[in-house]
Amino acid sequence: FFSARPLAEALSFVALAALVSQRRIPAAVFAVMAVSIHPLMALPVVLIMTIASLVPPPGWRNAVLAGLALVTASLISAGLLGGSDPLMSGQWLELTVLRSRYLFIGTWSTGDWQTSVLPLATLALVAAALPEGKVTILARAALIVGTAGRLLTVICGGPVPLKLLLQAQPWRWVWIGAFLALVMLPPLVQRLWRSGRTGQATALLLLAGWMLSGWSSSDRIPPIGAGGLIAALSLGLWVVRSKLSGRASRMVLAGGWSLLIIVAIAVAGSALAVARGGFHFGTDPRWVELTAEMFRVFPPLAAGAVLVAWMLTTRRKSAAGTAVIAAVSVALLVAAAPGARASWMPGLLLPDQHPGFAQWREAIPLTAEVFWPDFPQGTWFLLERRNYLSDSQLAGIVFSKGLAAEASRRANDLSGFT
Repeated sequence: FFSARPLAEALSFVALAALVSQRRIPAAVFAVMAVSIHPLMALPVVLIMTIASLVPPPGWRNAVLAGLALVTASLISAGLLGGSDPLMSGQWLELTVLRSRYLFIGTWSTGDWQTSVLPLATLALVAAALPEGKVTILARAALIVGTAGRLLTVICGGPVPLKLLLQAQPWRWVWIGAFLALVMLPPLVQRLWRSGRTGQATALLLLAGWMLSGWSSSDRIPPIGAGGLIAALSLGLWVVRSKLSGRASRMVLAGGWSLLIIVAIAVAGSALAVARGGFHFGTDPRWVELTAEMFRVFPPLAAGAVLVAWMLTTRRKSAAGTAVIAAVSVALLVAAAPGARASWMPGLLLPDQHPGFAQWREAIPLTAEVFWPDFPQGTWFLLERRNYLSDSQLAGIVFSKGLAAEASRRANDLSGFT
């Protein structure tokens, strides 16, 4: 089983790469393929490609105007196309809040805000610090789309619950910006480092912010997590760099070094503790599981991997570096393949357990619906019957008022059972 989301994401990456290479037709083809597979994930990519292709003049004023135009057009379109009742309300809205809390700004945690601030601050620094060109145009477009998506989420996930915008899920629009921010981080740090003490302090703070992303409970620090606060501070420092005296620049640089060293020691200690844990939690080889776990638990290591890959492939003689990256990637894929193959089909279809439910299948009519809330796959694959009510079946409740009404009716019918 291969879900639509990662495939649409991969096609989106290829579309952006083709766009940057000035291959507009392949870029459009891959973008259309991504939209056909997962429209919600591909929509921000299409918006970024459109804005980048227009090549808006540089400058924050133009970026703000473009973002406001996107927000305004989205709100007007959602209002006009929403029919006679463009707002989600009543029972439908209540159930959507319960089932899909991430659509509503009031349910977000500080960690949710941090995952927005870090990439958006990085993209803003890319657009401000790097020379004008393909990279800054793409960064500016991703910044406009990501920020507009967050603003639309504040509006439609709060005071004005426009159903079409809730269904479009603009909170997702920052995902491609997060990818681009990570890819652009190495050249950004290099550029900042060459721009003097204040630029070096900005780079150190930005790296410290990324290292704190996802580490321990630092993302719980209000209002936007420790990583988000430090990333915002690095952006603010770059904005006021020309107003700092020489002494202030030296002090800021010393503070940046101190913070980065402290964060690096803390993260390295946690990573070492995980590596020494000796845990084994799957069917893959130990080194594959440990690599995946490190990248999952410690995003700074993933950022470090991107930095190493960038260094290996941007030198004049990049063949050796490319070969190293390719070899490591192929080794991970080959080593993980047997475990993945062993877990996909048996884990979902449960062939070994299927014969044991033969008597149940004979006793339950084909037209019956079975209430098995915690394991709907069991109803579908073991009993070969429809499931009466489960959380998995309500994933699309935001798209259907009728589904919300039916789910409420069934839940009420079950309320008398204990």
